[in-house]
Amino acid sequence: MDAYQKGPIIGEGTYGSVICATHKASGRRVAIKKVRMASNREGVNMSVLRELKALQALQGPHVVELLDVFTTKSSLVLVFEYMDCSLDDVIRDKATPLSPADVKAYMQMLLQGLAHVHDAGVVHRDIKPDNMLIGGDSTLKLADFGLARSVEAPCSSSDEAAKLTPQVFGRWYRPPELLMGCCHYGCPVDMWAAGCVLAELLLRRPWFPGVCDMDQLDRIFKVLGVPTVQSWPGMADLPHRIDFKPADGQPLQQLFPQASPECLDLLQQLMQFDPRHRISAVAALQHPYFSSSPAPTQVAQLPRPTSGRGRRDLTVPAIMQDLLMRPAAVMRQQDAPAGFCGGGGSSSSRQLFAFSGQHSSFSGRIMSGQGLQQGWPSAAGAAQGAEGMLSSGSRLRLWCRAAALRQQELMLRKVARVMPMQTMLTWLAL
Repeated sequence: MDAYQKGPIIGEGTYGSVICATHKASGRRVAIKKVRMASNREGVNMSVLRELKALQALQGPHVVELLDVFTTKSSLVLVFEYMDCSLDDVIRDKATPLSPADVKAYMQMLLQGLAHVHDAGVVHRDIKPDNMLIGGDSTLKLADFGLARSVEAPCSSSDEAAKLTPQVFGRWYRPPELLMGCCHYGCPVDMWAAGCVLAELLLRRPWFPGVCDMDQLDRIFKVLGVPTVQSWPGMADLPHRIDFKPADGQPLQQLFPQASPECLDLLQQLMQFDPRHRISAVAALQHPYFSSSPAPTQVAQLPRPTSGRGRRDLTVPAIMQDLLMRPAAVMRQQDAPAGFCGGGGSSSSRQLFAFSGQHSSFSGRIMSGQGLQQGWPSAAGAAQGAEGMLSSGSRLRLWCRAAALRQQELMLRKVARVMPMQTMLTWLAL
């Protein structure tokens, strides 16, 4: 670490933190990821080793560059090239307009990165805008290979040793075969997530912000229609298959009126239920979408977010801090929503519900699902009390939402007893 001049912390994760630094000899700006090692006996987490192995093998123009690796007494240190922001920063910054040519340029770089990764026999398994970093020259690069795995050959469904976990990707970008428990898969799972990213670039918000696996499938099927055994033969063999009432999907032209026919055709091919029919990254790059007008924006001319990469600024009212820091011991039976632990919503739930109506910046995240993954305490009671106001939510979705929030509420209250407030708020913002 003596070779680097440390700067501010730009992110924190499960296994460590990321800081901005400058290499003293060259003056180059870098990002240093320090991965904590709890003890010599436990060693380094497997996901970190996977990321290290993948980055050493996958050197390319659209994969973040690993510059150095070394150890200290208590951590493993990975040194990356510094990237200014992520694609998620671009999407969330509504002050930054995105033209159809800009969307095309970002998708082209994403698919080029995926083509390179898949050609090496690796599946990323965590494709989402937050893992697509943008450098000073506006080049988009794939990052965070902690879930990457080698899948050089298709796996037989009877091969127990070749089974992979379906609990990968962020839920909003997880393909339906994984939501139904598929354990034998390959590169097509990344392509579904790429389709979700394309839709997010067009909408400037997540397309399927589900709060549990059932709710995620419900959202997908309401938009794309419920697949049948004829349209997706492999669905019948999935271990967690769920039968939904047959329904047709919505026309993509109505959901994305600003998109060209070529763009919608590519999106449709990316969002095929049957993984065998899902378009590959190489084939997607040859799609007429990229040769049609307008041409992709030149990389150097792509828009930049008005605020650079860094820790998100959270302004949390006192009631939220009180709820976050309340010890689990004082949580009473009536704090749970009715129908789950036998009581009505608590006063803190009612306060939060009133709070959500007064502060639109948080209420949209709490009630729409975007912030539900963060699990604001006692929000389950607010969701239960808001049943009459959620015009787009069915009772099934509302049940899933409240159940997911209840589980995360319990987790947060346990964490809050040992985690400092500032660290907690930073963690919630990630």
